[in-house]
Amino acid sequence: MNYIELEHQLVQKLHLERGSVFILKLNKHGNLLEFDYPIRLRGNFIPVNAQSIAGRSIINRRPFLSNYVQGERDATFLNCLIRFNGTYKIQKMLTHPISCADSIIGVIQLIRKGETLSQAKNFHEEDLERVKRIIENALPLVLAELA
Repeated sequence: MNYIELEHQLVQKLHLERGSVFILKLNKHGNLLEFDYPIRLRGNFIPVNAQSIAGRSIINRRPFLSNYVQGERDATFLNCLIRFNGTYKIQKMLTHPISCADSIIGVIQLIRKGETLSQAKNFHEEDLERVKRIIENALPLVLAELA
């Protein structure tokens, strides 16, 4: 299994569009998250701080679900990175930390896009459980890819 297969599982189980899955790895200093998937976003970073959903997920060691991401730094930044193909803007985001042996090593971010907030389907608490199970089943893959 590789990141593409992991994305396929997440897309299928959560009814997402292709291109709605992002994997970010924590740098060795623990202060930056670098996009690791999709490959075309490598070299872009999000600081680990309370101003972003991804940063809060790392700091608080828990997943975050937001059905209103307007003004969130990582949503704004991600909109700029993926906007090149004329897609709708990000309206909803689910971020889940990836941990191994009690250490956080990265996050998975899932998005839903739409022209307006109401055009994007909400994430729900049960989606957090689905993502958690998928991550746990794919942990050997994620560890190999993030290494």
